[in-house]
Amino acid sequence: MSWQSHVEALEANGHVTKVAIHGQDGNKWASSTDFDLNPDEVRSLIYAIDNEQAAALLPQHGVLVHATKYQYLRRDAGRSIYAKSRTGGAVVCKTTKAVIIATFENPISATDCVCDVERFADFLVSMQM
Repeated sequence: MSWQSHVEALEANGHVTKVAIHGQDGNKWASSTDFDLNPDEVRSLIYAIDNEQAAALLPQHGVLVHATKYQYLRRDAGRSIYAKSRTGGAVVCKTTKAVIIATFENPISATDCVCDVERFADFLVSMQM
């Protein structure tokens, strides 16, 4: 299955609005249409997942995904960041070699988006990806 097929499968579930899969170097592997993330933005998200000092700035500065600022909710060190906006939110999950970045808009629930993205991240980890 190609990386783009995984993106399309996540979209088909109806629990994400946009999703991208990037390598930990920030380079894109696959993404939703019109969801091209800047590699520096992706590297910053990964750094905040891994680095306590960078994560400490998130409550004050917010979480930037696709040039949209989201309100920081929480971070699971080494694994994920969750953020919200007035009409949706963002989920960022790091795996062994990749990072999955997804956004959702109402009426999609945060729980549904988080579950789908985390489940896919767990699958990638089980595949050593």
